[in-house]
Amino acid sequence: MKFPRLLFKLYQQQQDAVTAVEYSLIASGISLTIMFGLFFFGEAVLAIFNTMLEEVSNFAQQVGVGEGD
Repeated sequence: MKFPRLLFKLYQQQQDAVTAVEYSLIASGISLTIMFGLFFFGEAVLAIFNTMLEEVSNFAQQVGVGEGD
């Protein structure tokens, strides 16, 4: 009865390896999606943050925050 247990153990190890490969493919797909998103939309996002920074700075100057506290 050792033979069926050995086959089951080998099958289980193979399934674990397949699962690890699937997870690594999913993780690499997610990272590629993030990289392409940053490549194509990075400048637009940077422009939005720069605009927000300018608006907050202008507001702070109008209110008088940060001038010789």
